[in-house]
Amino acid sequence: MKPGPARRALLLLAALGAAAGAGRCQGSKTAGPSRLAAGDVVWFEDGSADGAGEVEASLARGGFASVFLPAAALTREGDRWSTAPSEPPAHPFDRIPVTLVISAGEPARAALADPAGAVATADAAALAAKAALRDAARYGKVRGVHLDIPFAAANAEAWGALVRNVRGKIPPDVLLTTTLRFAPSETEREAVQKAIAPADGTVALIFGEGSVADPTATDRLDRPWLAAYAPGARGRWTSAKGEERVVGESVLASLTDDPRVEFSHDLSLRDESASGFLLTPHQALSVGNLAFRANDRVRFRQPSLSDMVYHFGADLAGKRFVKGRVVILQGRSESERIFTLSALDDILLGRSLNTDLRLTVEPSKGAVAVTAENPTAHASLVSRTSNWVEVEIPTGAISDVKAGGFDRFEVFGPEGGAVTLGRATRIRFFETLVSPGEKIAPARILVRRAPPKDCCAHRVHVLSSAGAEVVREGDGPATTPPPR
Repeated sequence: MKPGPARRALLLLAALGAAAGAGRCQGSKTAGPSRLAAGDVVWFEDGSADGAGEVEASLARGGFASVFLPAAALTREGDRWSTAPSEPPAHPFDRIPVTLVISAGEPARAALADPAGAVATADAAALAAKAALRDAARYGKVRGVHLDIPFAAANAEAWGALVRNVRGKIPPDVLLTTTLRFAPSETEREAVQKAIAPADGTVALIFGEGSVADPTATDRLDRPWLAAYAPGARGRWTSAKGEERVVGESVLASLTDDPRVEFSHDLSLRDESASGFLLTPHQALSVGNLAFRANDRVRFRQPSLSDMVYHFGADLAGKRFVKGRVVILQGRSESERIFTLSALDDILLGRSLNTDLRLTVEPSKGAVAVTAENPTAHASLVSRTSNWVEVEIPTGAISDVKAGGFDRFEVFGPEGGAVTLGRATRIRFFETLVSPGEKIAPARILVRRAPPKDCCAHRVHVLSSAGAEVVREGDGPATTPPPR
């Protein structure tokens, strides 16, 4: 039986470096000469707005050996492929080597099943790789090209031809890696081995939404590989007309903060390693460049962070050919992420993974202002009931409550039972998702008579995404101190 989430995180945090190091050492001794260097990687799925600067400094603190950046996305229209170049970072990476990612969605898997489609896909991938390398200086010190193009075991031969095509069109000193999204069976292993042989290594997606590769099956391919983890939430947006689109975790953060959106837990989800949420706008609204209509539905799945921490060590232990880990981050900047680069640094460096809410309570003659801020790089779990701050007004006489930036509030009497507003002495403000570094706009409790000088006792309860509860109480109007 696997340990529970909280204990699992505690046990594995101390062992992360040792387990990964053991896996890499065994790989380097057994696999023979390999051009794929050992080390951990961050894959910025949507690119990086910064590049050289604080992002690169954070990567250096975490000991990352390289970074993956999107260079081009292939899209298929009928029988033809087109290439959409990705936006490079504002400043090229100065010190950390870069691998350029050529991606294609599910249409590539279908195209590889057709002989003519397979040839067209291979040519499109090779042309995109050559074009990306011509623009290499805009990304930094480019070391490799990665093909993030899905394929099935049944189409391994066509996939192998695609890899050989790209390998022959790029300089021999440029590393070539590929993505593996499934677990080859014993009967499929030889065909997959031949298909990936022209590449220098494989990135096996073994954790996250849509990831189905298996560490043991990947290691049996006897090729250098990296274990990939995608901790971000994924959403499927279904319009009222039935059209579907995949959206990232920044949309989840925005929709949970919007009072025009109905939030509920997706009880149909049976996977204990992930949480499910359903969000339904009641009127038209926009999130960035996305326009939602009334009664659209956005169904999200969010992997368990404590499970990822557990797998960080367990997946690599005893594997002969593994060279390191790849962590896939969404968003072009920290402000667009629920799981941040800073949070990843804390995991690898063994620091606390707890979310927090630092509370400021300011009583005045006719009101009590309540402000909260999360000073950490860690998000809370998404919950309608677990993340809250409570303020006590012992004299009562509350005339109104303005929730400010909090999602909602409830009122209670001296004994903790639900009462009407006129009889309330406790106000509890809820926040469905406490985002990293979030500052919640002040709430106001309006009172008919001035609160006493010793007002107001307050309580904080936050459920960290790593599974731990943060509970704290305070007295009086003073601001709670910043965390150590």
